[in-house]
Amino acid sequence: QLALIPHFVEGNLEPPGRYPVGHMYLYAGVIRLWKAVTGQEGTVPSLSHETRRDFFPYLVTVRSLQCLLSAAIPLFIFFFCRRLWGPWVGLLAAFLVASDPIHLSYSRQEMGEIPQFFWMSLSLVFAGRIFSEGYKRDCWWAGFFAGLAVATKMYGGYVVLGGLGAVFFFRKQIIRKSAWVILGLVLGILAGSPYFWLDPGGWWNNTVLEAVDEFFVRAPHLGGSRMAQMGQGLLYLWQGLNHRFHLPWILFSLMGIGFLLWRHQKRDLF
Repeated sequence: QLALIPHFVEGNLEPPGRYPVGHMYLYAGVIRLWKAVTGQEGTVPSLSHETRRDFFPYLVTVRSLQCLLSAAIPLFIFFFCRRLWGPWVGLLAAFLVASDPIHLSYSRQEMGEIPQFFWMSLSLVFAGRIFSEGYKRDCWWAGFFAGLAVATKMYGGYVVLGGLGAVFFFRKQIIRKSAWVILGLVLGILAGSPYFWLDPGGWWNNTVLEAVDEFFVRAPHLGGSRMAQMGQGLLYLWQGLNHRFHLPWILFSLMGIGFLLWRHQKRDLF
């Protein structure tokens, strides 16, 4: 992914191969800003073992951006949880995010997880506002930031369910406000996809190819019947969760979800 940075910093926003995830454009924009502020001249070298020393200032710039974004995320999570359950729950949620080893690890890496989580957490903040107030502008912003999450990394789009769920639970103007969420989602995707404005057809083909490859080409390689594939998928899900979080945390989380369902309050279900 870092090999694309020199390509984009020079102003060529059309990717040379498959469509890249949107955070590479963000990185390139920050590096262009850094070069303008510092007066740095010359082109950004292509990253390799020989040019690592020359590439180091640009690497530090990108990592600094990652640290700033990751530091803001617990604050957004605090705002979201405070609105639903009060300040103490907000502080606890922010602490759990800030001290999560996976979050800390990604915070120093030049990958899309932190920018994706940044946009997702902002979308959740406005979803919480929809749930408690229901303003039209909050619907638009919840969808827009979800769209930026999609443009950063496709899986980030699942957060749009937060905005749509808030509209459903608010129970007023469901169709109209859902439409605002979807409109914001579409505009967010396009705003975070410079390639679209250069070559809409190429952008569409690359995006569709990426989705088809992910969901319809790789998945059948599991082999066996559809039920067997689902069984293998569930087994892999369990193995992945256990590898990441370990059994005590998984059981603790399931107990927490059960407790929220038992309380049967609208904000918990949301």
